[in-house]
Amino acid sequence: MKKIKTTLEKEGFNGCYFEMCPESEKCMIVVLSENGDDFLHRIVAKYLSKLQINTFALAKIQNKERRNFMSHWEIDKVQMACDWLKNRGIRKIGMHGTSTGGNLALTSASLIPDISFVWAMTPNDYILEGQEEGSKEGMKLWCTGEGIYSWKGQEMPYHPYYMTPHELSDEIKRATKEHGEMTLKPVMIHAEEHLIPENAFIKIENIRGRIFVAATEDDTMWNTHVYLPRMEKRLKEKGFLYSYEIYMYDYGTHFFYPERLYSECAPRIVAWFLPRMFKSGKKHMKEIRKNRLDLEEKLEKALASW
Repeated sequence: MKKIKTTLEKEGFNGCYFEMCPESEKCMIVVLSENGDDFLHRIVAKYLSKLQINTFALAKIQNKERRNFMSHWEIDKVQMACDWLKNRGIRKIGMHGTSTGGNLALTSASLIPDISFVWAMTPNDYILEGQEEGSKEGMKLWCTGEGIYSWKGQEMPYHPYYMTPHELSDEIKRATKEHGEMTLKPVMIHAEEHLIPENAFIKIENIRGRIFVAATEDDTMWNTHVYLPRMEKRLKEKGFLYSYEIYMYDYGTHFFYPERLYSECAPRIVAWFLPRMFKSGKKHMKEIRKNRLDLEEKLEKALASW
């Protein structure tokens, strides 16, 4: 495996290129964690290599002054990564993310025509208010009062949480303690009681390629059972010209991936631990594994025809 790291100082963006299939002209841009060369990105790179797809892991941290991924993140970095890949002979560029990363993948593809395949897991369908993590006035996570993304120097329209930083922090603490697992659902329900403006929805109809989205009904982080049907409705109403697949499963939790990724690519402890972060993962592993196998078949078929 050949690895090439990019930096803010040299190329203008932090990331790591995993060239595991030198003869392949396909590459998936993946955004999962703070750094490009870490174990999460290596797991996905190993999985994609089995499908003859290279991986470019784009780091969440792209600004030394604002280290947090979740506020005013420059989607221009994705465009820069696409240009870099094309200069290396890559002809087909896809993008993958989970949770907020899935939101980023859909948003980026709606703006950047170079992206011809989107693999988004458990995403939402509108642009959020930004968040920050760290330690501030007793808070570990708080809202910023600005959008999560920017594009060409301009903040992208977003839907706010309608909470102060302390209100959001306190609600997450309360809900997590009450439910006995991490959840953002009460925060999202509160925000979605207010009308989401049209300009805050991701313009998924502008994506110039195939869309593959999947989520689960037992997702406790947010309301994917609402977002996915709304995406499908939007694509139909807007006359989307490319193929798309949107799947809703009953069990799988927020970290829902193909079975092959867990069984063949991830360390055993990671494969055991991730689903068990949530109550449903402890109760429904038989059903989750069945759904992962089905997801694996559908996703790998879609990627093979890309």
